Amino acid sequence: MINSIDFTKEMMRIDLSPVQEFVLKCVFGEPLSKDKKIEVPDLTNSRIKYTLNEIEFFDFLVDTGKTNLLEYNEQERKQVILAFGRRSGKSFLSRIITYYEQYRLFQHFSPQKHYKLSLDHPIHYGIISINPGMSQINKDLYCESIMCSHSTLKDRIVRNNKDSMSFQTDADVFQLGIDSISTSFSSYPSLKVRGYEYKMLILDDIDSEYDNSTIYTSIEASIGSFLDSKIIFFNTPNREEGEFWEQYNESFNKKDSTLMFNLPSAMLNPIIDNPFLEHFKANNYNGFINEFGSEFISIL
Repeated sequence: MINSIDFTKEMMRIDLSPVQEFVLKCVFGEPLSKDKKIEVPDLTNSRIKYTLNEIEFFDFLVDTGKTNLLEYNEQERKQVILAFGRRSGKSFLSRIITYYEQYRLFQHFSPQKHYKLSLDHPIHYGIISINPGMSQINKDLYCESIMCSHSTLKDRIVRNNKDSMSFQTDADVFQLGIDSISTSFSSYPSLKVRGYEYKMLILDDIDSEYDNSTIYTSIEASIGSFLDSKIIFFNTPNREEGEFWEQYNESFNKKDSTLMFNLPSAMLNPIIDNPFLEHFKANNYNGFINEFGSEFISIL
């Protein structure tokens, strides 16, 4: 089975920034490279402060408190918290992670048999967005990338509905005649999450929009009985309160089960416009530090 980076480049024909590649490797517990170089810019993307390899970059994040981990051990974790600045590619990365998760699933003739489930047991993936418009954009881009790729995912599509797509495993095709794998796109978790059992659920920038207690209670009850299931939170930090802030803080005490990165926009997106960032910073410094520096706002 190819790794997540080769899959993204060769099969999905999608290019990632060096830090996006680094994040993807860490999400899937893949080896970091001594040869792959990462340029670390300042917050306005005006100059490069450091050039590091991936292992050095991880150590840099540890030293600056931008990850909850103290060492990298090539381990996949059940919960991933990604506190990223705006225009960093959060929604883009959420789709990449979903593609590779499903690619790995389809390497099994019958994923259900692999997980010791009944052969017709449905396996769900979900991406929940901030609003219906973003949900539809995510779904359209998800579908477009699959159809333009070299990946076998496109050959497995059975249904392409407004807010979901369903796929067939090899066992579905040759034995059962059903479509047992689905990906759904929604914007109201308390309704969409309930009643489903997910192998992976991604929350894309929704923390400030809804009743957090309802969301997180529904999420915890919806992750299925898969040993490698995942809940992934993508969010731009907001105030030092609420469920995302609590999840961020708790990650430092859950190193075995949780991976957290807190990264500014320019670090993830090296082509973000420097004049735009400088202008935003000059007009609203606190807003800049929050939105693009990816810092939580003190409520004191």
